[in-house]
Amino acid sequence: MIDLSVKADLKAATRYLYDYERRVIPRATNRSINTTARNVQTAINRHIAKETGLKAGEVKAATSITKSTFSTLRAIVKGRRRPYNLFRFLQPRNRSFLPGAFANQRGVKANPWRKSRIFKGTFIIRGSGHGRPIVVKRTGRNRYPLKAVYGPSIHSEFNRPAARALMNSTARTRFRINFERDLKYYISRLRT
Repeated sequence: MIDLSVKADLKAATRYLYDYERRVIPRATNRSINTTARNVQTAINRHIAKETGLKAGEVKAATSITKSTFSTLRAIVKGRRRPYNLFRFLQPRNRSFLPGAFANQRGVKANPWRKSRIFKGTFIIRGSGHGRPIVVKRTGRNRYPLKAVYGPSIHSEFNRPAARALMNSTARTRFRINFERDLKYYISRLRT
């Protein structure tokens, strides 16, 4: 999760503006924060899709933005907390196996984080509540209990240092550009 808020010195920004131009600062700031949040969301979605092996559409559906308002001047980009089951990262030829079958004798072969490997002792079953296939493994020597095996989650990928650095740098560079553009737009609307 990244939190975009403006803590700039607005006095310095408004020093050379007329009174009617000063009224547009909160509007331009609010609009710029929301646009910057969308820019950050796009950048992080691309990064996470590239790193994890998830489809870009799945990552986009798993992230959301809490928009800025005039009173808060703060936008939040959030990601889904729940990790994805390893079944989502199976190679297409391994998805055709019947539930209960091994993808091979040693376990299921999947590629989360774009690294193909065999997860020893895992196999595919139908989930009890929803009926979709999932990858599980036994927790002990007995037949039950079974434990689901998970791959990456969007939330954990948000917290990685590379993702944080990308979000912060995107927010810094895009906010300046968006704020200048929005300020010019609102000032031009007042003058006409």
